[in-house]
Amino acid sequence: MGLKDRALAGVSSLWGAVPHPVRRGVLFATNPHFLVGVVGLVYDEAGRVLVLEHRFRTPWAWGLPGGFIEHDESLAQALERELLEEVGLEISAFEPAVDAEHNVRGRYVSLALEARPRGAPTLDLAKNPEILGGAFFEPDALPTGMYPYHRELVVRHAAGLHAGRRRG
Repeated sequence: MGLKDRALAGVSSLWGAVPHPVRRGVLFATNPHFLVGVVGLVYDEAGRVLVLEHRFRTPWAWGLPGGFIEHDESLAQALERELLEEVGLEISAFEPAVDAEHNVRGRYVSLALEARPRGAPTLDLAKNPEILGGAFFEPDALPTGMYPYHRELVVRHAAGLHAGRRRG
């Protein structure tokens, strides 16, 4: 065994002896951090997708509903919570994610889930001051000013739904 291999074996042995919380702290301190969020492809019975106008999403006010994941939340739980908080809509979200966006400039990763309203989809657009508007739109008639990635995702996903891959 060469000097390099012996050195790596020694470092590996030392690393293995360090308590897990300390190793995790070292990794956390020495690696870049990203926010993790979810967005929903929320479809009504007519196959229209929910798009919200958000006060703080500039320059693209319109986009899919969603938000960031809280500690100890699954992807589905996070999306269900966000829709209830933002527009009072109860949904069932389905894992696994159907798409992922890694936004390097924004330092976040966003995972897209399919979802369906529980019952009649009624939106309370006055529930949260962050939300300026919203509605269910046909995938080929999305609002102008929509975040380009979300627009492309809806169009791409709608093509798959028409090919028979609908869940829920």
